[in-house]
Amino acid sequence: MFKHGENRELLQVELFGRLSSKHGRVLTEHEMADIYKFGIKKLKNRIKYNETARHTESGDNIQGSFDDKFFKPFAYCIQ
Repeated sequence: MFKHGENRELLQVELFGRLSSKHGRVLTEHEMADIYKFGIKKLKNRIKYNETARHTESGDNIQGSFDDKFFKPFAYCIQ
């Protein structure tokens, strides 16, 4: 999971699934191309936004319940 580039791919798959589920359809090629352009920070922000919206729609109070380590980008070294 910590090899260079693989985290980004995992986050892309996560966002594809979330947006497909939200819209109730397969994403268009244009939507998919946009997601492929996103960096890790933007992917995490979109996932966080989706999670917040999902909980808000269901009436859940999620203030402070996110795992901050997941959403904060960290610098790392490839060994």
